[in-house]
Amino acid sequence: MRPTFALLGVALVAAIPLFAQTEWTVYAGVVDRTDTPVMGLSEADFAVRENGAAREILRVSPAADSLRIAVLVDTSEEMRSELIDVRQSLRGFVNEIDRRHEVSLVGFGGPPTTLVDYTRDLTRLETGIGRLVARPGTGSYLLSAIIDTSRALRKRRDLRRVMVIITTQGPEFSEISYQTVLEFVKESGAPMHSYVLRRDGVSPTDPAAQEVELTLAVGTQMTGGRREELLAAMSMTARLQSLAAELNHQYQIVYARPKMLIPPTTIEVGVKRADVVVRAPRVF
Repeated sequence: MRPTFALLGVALVAAIPLFAQTEWTVYAGVVDRTDTPVMGLSEADFAVRENGAAREILRVSPAADSLRIAVLVDTSEEMRSELIDVRQSLRGFVNEIDRRHEVSLVGFGGPPTTLVDYTRDLTRLETGIGRLVARPGTGSYLLSAIIDTSRALRKRRDLRRVMVIITTQGPEFSEISYQTVLEFVKESGAPMHSYVLRRDGVSPTDPAAQEVELTLAVGTQMTGGRREELLAAMSMTARLQSLAAELNHQYQIVYARPKMLIPPTTIEVGVKRADVVVRAPRVF
């Protein structure tokens, strides 16, 4: 059976000399059609291609190292009726995440504000979640928040990184192009997962809103994250718990790459099963 490939985001990579090859590491999540993590896969189950060329899988194991998870939440006026459900969803998320992982919380109604720096302390996270309230008269500064978060994450390339975005449709005041934002995201090495609460009668017609749409559409595809559009905030609890389970049960895949003068630009990670979804890198 040919491998089923599902393409996803930027992953942390590392190189170790090995004769005429280097060893490279990539992380992947594998879920079934109910979004339940698929466990027990081995080297024989995976396939990796760089620029279309097959690579030898050397080792596969459950990912045991820690993650830095940046959670960015829209606290603009447009979220005033949604944040009760969002707070409840985030409480479920931080309780589901393994304690080896660190979580931060950033609000971006108005200029981005760090409510909780990276921590494993549930009490601190619960306190920060309780401080997520809509700021009257403010609009979203999502694109600025993504850049600020990316800058902070790229300083810690010794750790795996993830960015989770929760927002709704509404005015965006960052005045930044999506290409600029995605350059920072790519440098951060963080997969981006976005959850957008859709509102009746609202479409991204103004230029700023279109930059947000492109950032989330291209960014999640490029980095290998989820892009989910929700009709109600109450449905977010199940979606965030599903994400937490996937992050807790990723695979570490080590493969061989021939030494080359020009590094590859694309990567495809697949599993030789048709009934699963693979979330793994697409670009370096």
